[in-house]
Amino acid sequence: MILALPGKTSNQFAVILTISLIFSNAIAAFILAREGSQFDRFVRMSRDMGRLTALVSAIEETDAVTARSIVKRSGTGYTRFSLDEVPIALSGEKRLADVENIVREALPLHDVRASAGGAPADRGPALMVISVRISTGPHAGKWINSLVYPLRSAVAWEQKSGFFAPLAASLLTTLGIGLLYIKRITSPFRRLAKTADLIAGGNYGRRMEEKGPEEIRDAARAINNMQDQIQRLEASRMHILAALGHDIATPITSLRVRAEMIEDEETRTSMIRTLEDMATMADDLLNYSREISQSEPASDFDLAEMLRNMAQDHGLVFIGPDRLDVCCPKVAMGRAMSNVAENMLRYAGGGRVFLSRPSDRAIVRFSDDGPGIPAQMLARVTEPFVRCETSRSTRTGGSGLGLAIAHNIVRLQGGTLCLSNRSEGGLDVTVTLPLPGKAAECAPSRAGRQHSAAFLGGPA
Repeated sequence: MILALPGKTSNQFAVILTISLIFSNAIAAFILAREGSQFDRFVRMSRDMGRLTALVSAIEETDAVTARSIVKRSGTGYTRFSLDEVPIALSGEKRLADVENIVREALPLHDVRASAGGAPADRGPALMVISVRISTGPHAGKWINSLVYPLRSAVAWEQKSGFFAPLAASLLTTLGIGLLYIKRITSPFRRLAKTADLIAGGNYGRRMEEKGPEEIRDAARAINNMQDQIQRLEASRMHILAALGHDIATPITSLRVRAEMIEDEETRTSMIRTLEDMATMADDLLNYSREISQSEPASDFDLAEMLRNMAQDHGLVFIGPDRLDVCCPKVAMGRAMSNVAENMLRYAGGGRVFLSRPSDRAIVRFSDDGPGIPAQMLARVTEPFVRCETSRSTRTGGSGLGLAIAHNIVRLQGGTLCLSNRSEGGLDVTVTLPLPGKAAECAPSRAGRQHSAAFLGGPA
């Protein structure tokens, strides 16, 4: 069965690294605890050397009977002593020169043999056998044989516990460095995703830092170049809209003067009304292009206070907390909220404004009891010049730019504006805004504002 890994790349790397390190260190620890190796022999040497040297001295200094009695009583559960004519030979014997040198340092002027291999059938495999030749006394020339058996696993773990501390320290150090490096590697991808989301929302002020590995620098450079291209296209589009709105005003004024000279009152009134609608649409077109291309910096302000005052001015009911701080362009956001409120007043005659704060978002909901919007139009009414009312008269339905302006202002701040019909009748317009995080992330950078303004031909 394949291991289910978490979704984030950094978490996947962390899980794989952790499992690999723990597994490899567990194998090392198991081998260290269970294997009858040189490490085990030196552990036993440090434990039994004192007993062996004392036993050799006792044999050389006492009579023959007492010496044999001492040898018989000196054995333990894991070490068996015997006084023999020759050293014990083990099957598959392998001389242990390092052990012999240690014993010779403790018992100078004695012949010493140490070997590893098989063992007598009654005890299973031995760890090693140490043989020391008695140099004086009644047993001179004989060999004291020390047959050493491995410790039980539980005892071995206890004896070797001191060696697991550096093993654990190595594991934690490697894991910590690995996780830190993984976080450093994957953090540019998180910034890249965040920047891409802002670009998708129409905010081109956030620039990617072109640093780090070559692949990350290339991706950041491509993102920044893409933003430049989009900004140029957007600035060109807004420039055309602004020029169109501005230039069309002159012929409209000229036609208005000529219309005033028409003698037939009905025809004159109809033409003047049409020209007034055209002038209103031209003004709205100018306002739309200005709102989209504005470069007002973001700032902290109390959204609850803004909505409370707006509701009072428009005769709406406000329901929400006493204070809720957000970070965005205050004037532009006020225009967006007013546009939604005016749209609600125009079509429903009134309504309610709700403000709430779930987790890291601020949600503003405009709710009315009007006729609502046909389902097929819900996704289109935030587009420029799209209206549900088909007369095209600015007196009955406006120019179709109010919600478009509000939608774009909210979108530029990383928020959303959604419309939905209520089951009991009426319309809900829900605006979702991200709440401020770090102070440094509140306002766009000065360089970013200059960059945007330069494309639009405006002041930095």
